[in-house]
Amino acid sequence: MAKSSGTQGNSLSRICFGNCFFLSCVLILFVLNLIFQHMNTKTKIPWENRPQNSTEVMWRYSQNPVIGRYHIPSSNSIFNSAVVPFEDGFAGVFRCDNKAVQMNIFAGFSKDGISWDINHEPIEMVAGNTEMIESDYKYDP
Repeated sequence: MAKSSGTQGNSLSRICFGNCFFLSCVLILFVLNLIFQHMNTKTKIPWENRPQNSTEVMWRYSQNPVIGRYHIPSSNSIFNSAVVPFEDGFAGVFRCDNKAVQMNIFAGFSKDGISWDINHEPIEMVAGNTEMIESDYKYDP
């Protein structure tokens, strides 16, 4: 018996993943374009041109990582979830895993989008119109 269905399934998964990745990149670029167009003139999103000879759709800042894994005293690793223009700088939401690898969500602020002050205490989640599910597991979607 041939195992073609498994091969076709893997190919389909790769196609779906590739298309989803491409569409995600297009959506990100679209949102960035909107932000650039409607941004307060005081707030300049840091930008670095595409590296010479690069053909990538997206590229990393040459000075990465901007935020190190030990940026706050309790952290083992830090992941940025979202950054938006805020007042005369930027605000961000960061998932910081502590040294016991417990995840929590922290707020951070920056004047230039490169140098960040991340709060040392996590964002306190409180119930609103619906009861919040109590969880020690906080993840940045």
